[in-house]
Amino acid sequence: MHREPLDGNISLAQLEAVIAIVDFGSFTAAADVLGISQPSLSRRISALAQIFHVAADGHRNPVPNDSRWPSSIPPTTKSA
Repeated sequence: MHREPLDGNISLAQLEAVIAIVDFGSFTAAADVLGISQPSLSRRISALAQIFHVAADGHRNPVPNDSRWPSSIPPTTKSA
């Protein structure tokens, strides 16, 4: 079973997943092309999103207590 890196490094599989989603327009089509299940593809994207502190929908997740968060970038909040 393929495990996504938890150390903040980006894997080739994660990059391939992003490219496939963009190229084929959906998680389902990308998973089919990559020969993996849609839940596996979602896990790759979720792990990648955590590295960049963004939600899978592209919104930045605020992490003000994280020392890696640049103080010059204010956290954002979603509007209701």
